[in-house]
Amino acid sequence: MISRFFRLLWSVIDVLFFVLGIVALVYGAFLFGKIVGYMVLGISFIVLGIMTELAGGKGGD
Repeated sequence: MISRFFRLLWSVIDVLFFVLGIVALVYGAFLFGKIVGYMVLGISFIVLGIMTELAGGKGGD
């Protein structure tokens, strides 16, 4: 029971740090300029979308 709790906690922390890392990357890109910021934002949405599909296990339609 405790090991299951720690596995769940670890996965939540892993996702949280991944999202925070992408937020920091996008923020830093916007500091360079609007165009670079929007490009990095688009790339990060694509990466998050692909990872969501892979995590769901469906693999798309």
